[in-house]
Amino acid sequence: MTSETADANQRTVARERRHLLHGLGVVTARPPAIEYGTGSRVVDAAGREYLDLFAGAGRCVLGHGDQGFAAALADQAGRLAVTRHPSSRRAAFGEALAGVAPEGLTHLSLFSTGGEAVDAAVRIAREATGRRGVVVFDGSFHGRSSGVAGLTDGRWLGGGAGDPEVLRCPFPSLLDDAPGDRLAEALDAVTGALRQPGADVAAVLVEPVQGTNGNRPAAPGFLAGLAAVAKAHGALVIADEVLTGFGRTGRLFVSEAADHGVDLMVTGKGMANGFPVAGVLARPELVERAARRYPGFLSSTYGANPLAVAASSYVLDTLLRRGLVERAGRFGAAWAERLRSGLADGPLDVTVHGGALMLGIEVGADLSAPQWAALDQRLAEHGLLVGRSGRVLRVNPALTIDESEAEEAADRLAAALAVDGSELEDRRHDR
Repeated sequence: MTSETADANQRTVARERRHLLHGLGVVTARPPAIEYGTGSRVVDAAGREYLDLFAGAGRCVLGHGDQGFAAALADQAGRLAVTRHPSSRRAAFGEALAGVAPEGLTHLSLFSTGGEAVDAAVRIAREATGRRGVVVFDGSFHGRSSGVAGLTDGRWLGGGAGDPEVLRCPFPSLLDDAPGDRLAEALDAVTGALRQPGADVAAVLVEPVQGTNGNRPAAPGFLAGLAAVAKAHGALVIADEVLTGFGRTGRLFVSEAADHGVDLMVTGKGMANGFPVAGVLARPELVERAARRYPGFLSSTYGANPLAVAASSYVLDTLLRRGLVERAGRFGAAWAERLRSGLADGPLDVTVHGGALMLGIEVGADLSAPQWAALDQRLAEHGLLVGRSGRVLRVNPALTIDESEAEEAADRLAAALAVDGSELEDRRHDR
């Protein structure tokens, strides 16, 4: 990155930081200022191009600059931007989503963020069961607001006091050394939590793939086993599919599997290609009691606004019409193998895990914080935008990433990661 390029970006970054404390997380200490994009390519303030392999933490499923998406929003904005009254477009979207949702999840409530939706799902479960406890898992991320912070693993929030109504259990992953053993231990832990005197558990809340924890997939059989244990103890199952939903794993929803026994499902991120919207799909009998007792129980100021519905409708229609969900599974599997072969035997001891277009690239080398900062910067200098959770680079590109973009990304990743830890020098403060 030339000094001229760096200066153009840093001037924009400095202007923004002078007045905004927005909490937008970026990996690099000297981030580029992104101005526009097309597909999986974005351009910074100095005109330099990057391959965006993170897509706004997986939100931008259709890629940047989708003109049909822009037209759908513009058309709706020109007709009606705000109303709290029923509308035919909202009714049509509810019908369409219920028609492809996991069996039995036919009641839809719309919100603005994933955290808001998780909070609503937990409130529904508590009201439906008359219980308060919630079982969650190590490494989980369910939001940062006060209503859900206690459900999120403290490592993502800087620690803090736990919630006495939240019981935390180990998360068995396919990546564990002995996944079968870890699976049995985790299910035993959940059973113990459900039987704990005074636990009074309303629901078990689980991510099928832990995104913030490095795109870690659950161990095979865990979600089905979890559902069986929960049902045996009268607890509901809430699937947090904010990250996995809308095609990223090669299925529209992981919870489609009948043996997962999901009672409520939370969606977000890819639901509207980055437009702020999230949802809770639930069994109708679970919300009826709360709706009767508390009018406005699921009210949300911006939830279900016409613009959010237009964006969500366009995304769902496009995913299904273009076969992007199935493509994500096929294309992602082939690309993951390409990445594995291209990154094998490198000096940083890299492994690739995950499936479809929700991948993790784990660095096995023991790097110091300054070396990690240098590696983050090196990736940006090779024209790559990725996420990072600890030792794992998170790769969640648009579902529309094409063959040439994916091949170019694989070459750039191989070049960026072909460096020994001793060669990494922290240049965060270079000008």
